[in-house]
Amino acid sequence: MARPLISVLMSTYNDEKYIEKAINSILAQTMSDFEIIIVNDASTDSTPCILARLQSQDERIKLIENTKNLGLTKSLNIALEHCQGSYIARMDSDDISLPHRFERQLRCFQNNPSVVLLGSNVRQIDKDGKLLNSTQLPLQDQQIRSTCLFLNPFAHPTIMLRAEVLQERKIKYDVSFDTSQDWELWTRLLKYGNCMNIEESLVYYRVHSGSVSARKAVQQRKNTLRVQNRYIAHILPNYRKNDEFLDNILKYILGNSIAVSEKDLKTLEVICLDVLNFITNVKRARVLSDVRYLERFVVWRVLRSMIRNRSIFFLVLKKILTSHFSSFLYAPIQGVRAFKQRIGDTKTVNL
Repeated sequence: MARPLISVLMSTYNDEKYIEKAINSILAQTMSDFEIIIVNDASTDSTPCILARLQSQDERIKLIENTKNLGLTKSLNIALEHCQGSYIARMDSDDISLPHRFERQLRCFQNNPSVVLLGSNVRQIDKDGKLLNSTQLPLQDQQIRSTCLFLNPFAHPTIMLRAEVLQERKIKYDVSFDTSQDWELWTRLLKYGNCMNIEESLVYYRVHSGSVSARKAVQQRKNTLRVQNRYIAHILPNYRKNDEFLDNILKYILGNSIAVSEKDLKTLEVICLDVLNFITNVKRARVLSDVRYLERFVVWRVLRSMIRNRSIFFLVLKKILTSHFSSFLYAPIQGVRAFKQRIGDTKTVNL
């Protein structure tokens, strides 16, 4: 049998409710030259029966059975060892790929030979398929590299990458990360080529209580700090901030809390000023050629936090007007984008 063009990586554990729809969304792609490598991570529900039935119907499905539950990271590395395709695509066992996803991503690779890592936006859905928010991820290489300082710039189940980058350098997921393993991998892959996100949402991304991000929220935050510290050390080796600084950015600036208590206002003020100073330092270091995307995003989030806590408004606003004036002018556009993201179509789709 000829080597497939794409190897699709999927790991599953007790996903009987969604696994068949996820696999069928891959089988329904507008191009057919792929294999699906599925690691069953010792499921105890009807997932193995569903997988066996689907494999008997399509020889492109390759099943690997873990004798015990190893977790997502180790299971994905096992799947990587069996990949034969020139491209590797990720897919989660509870999400839905749109039919033209692979075709669209392959065309993007062909038009951008320097790109080694490619994702897209997603449309979030709930456990019943009701449409929720759409993401607005950074699209271009330098936007992605700067965003990686604070946020994961890719949606893992949308990823497609050139297999040779992993194979030639023997790169795998870091097994010390049971969450945020994707973000950690991106920070290493960025050394070997350019990256992009397609603006279109190519995956329906399911948000529910059984997802890894919901079940392992505390551990995910700890691993997020590890990724951030590693990447910041690479980008700004002489800049030192502790975990409290990064954790407070998530809590007060990037999070969705409406207001803080009176006793936390001073902390909020300090964090707002600290994160603005951090952006200034990144700009001065000139290690990233385009920090505007991240700067605009952070300034908008700082403004949002200030508006909700007006007693610190004018002090922080002075800093913004002095050092980040152009991003301040862009804030209304950021606000409109955020509003549109929140009010998207909320119908239930038949998936």
